[in-house]
Amino acid sequence: MIQLFSHQGGTAQKVYRLDALTVYEADKRIFKNGLSVHLTSKEYQLLLFFLHFPGQIFSKGTLYECVWEESYLGVDNTLMVHLRRLREKIEDDPAHPQYLITIRGLGYKLQTPANARLTDV
Repeated sequence: MIQLFSHQGGTAQKVYRLDALTVYEADKRIFKNGLSVHLTSKEYQLLLFFLHFPGQIFSKGTLYECVWEESYLGVDNTLMVHLRRLREKIEDDPAHPQYLITIRGLGYKLQTPANARLTDV
């Protein structure tokens, strides 16, 4: 479900809400259960990429080329490390993720809960 709200007297900001996770795009602030979550620049870029395309499956190569803006050679473990660290920070149980899902043989996607919302505030 997508809801749009406008903020009077200022620039609108996109806010993503996925259960206990809230992401303020313009401010680059992330909260889980109301507590601030520190992400590295690449972790944030990776999360934001998934938030822009919820439910869409992306291969390792596509993710690497879009987020790192470099050609994917297929042997670099960088993406896997960043995904693991991102899951450790945003998932309740990183071993059984509810947001960043692996689709065996295809890639990864952001699984959005039924109550996920995108709002402009």
